[in-house]
Amino acid sequence: MLRRHCPCALCKDEWTGESLLDPGAVPETLGATRADVVGNYALSFSFSDGHGTGIYTFEMLRKLCHCKDCEHHPGSETN
Repeated sequence: MLRRHCPCALCKDEWTGESLLDPGAVPETLGATRADVVGNYALSFSFSDGHGTGIYTFEMLRKLCHCKDCEHHPGSETN
């Protein structure tokens, strides 16, 4: 799910925000192989397909998450 929502310039148009990545091209078996903290505001993941240029802000991760803990957190889409 994270790979399909990668926010990097290769996967998302910088001007329109449209996804450039075909979600169907991302295999279900693909996984994250590494996670690194970026400053105090984000995480960067490396994936088993070799991709690793996206910076996922904590706000973005909250918006993508559908768990009960994130549901009412500031920055979530449902809030």
